[in-house]
Amino acid sequence: MSVSFLAGFIDPLAVHCEEAIASHKEALDADAEPLDLIDHYLGRIEKESSESDSPSGFAGSDGHKNLLQVTSELFAVGGATISTALHWALLYVVLRPDVQARAREELDRVTGMKRPPSLEDR
Repeated sequence: MSVSFLAGFIDPLAVHCEEAIASHKEALDADAEPLDLIDHYLGRIEKESSESDSPSGFAGSDGHKNLLQVTSELFAVGGATISTALHWALLYVVLRPDVQARAREELDRVTGMKRPPSLEDR
C-alpha cells in the first residue's frame, strides 16, 4: 500500500473530525456533564487554557490539534476493527455451508422471499 493511497483517506477523515469537533463546540454546555469524549476533551482544553502556566497538551492550540489527532485515530481504528470483523464473519460463512443454510432459512422466513431484508426486520 502506497503512502499516496493512504493519504487519500486522511483529508476526508480530518474534515469529518473537524466538523464533529465544531458541532460539539457549538452545543457544549460547560455546566452539564460531558456526553462523550469530544465534550470531555473540549472541557479540559477550556480549563487548561484558562490556566496560563499549564504545560499540559490540552492547553492552547495544542489542545485542538491533539483532539483532532485523537478523534481521527479513533475513527480510523474503529473502521479497521469493523472491517476485520466483517472479513472474519464472511470467511466463517463461506467456510460453513450449514451456517449459510440457516441464515438463508431465516432470511426467507422473515422476508418471505418477496423483498430484501431491512432494519425494520430486527
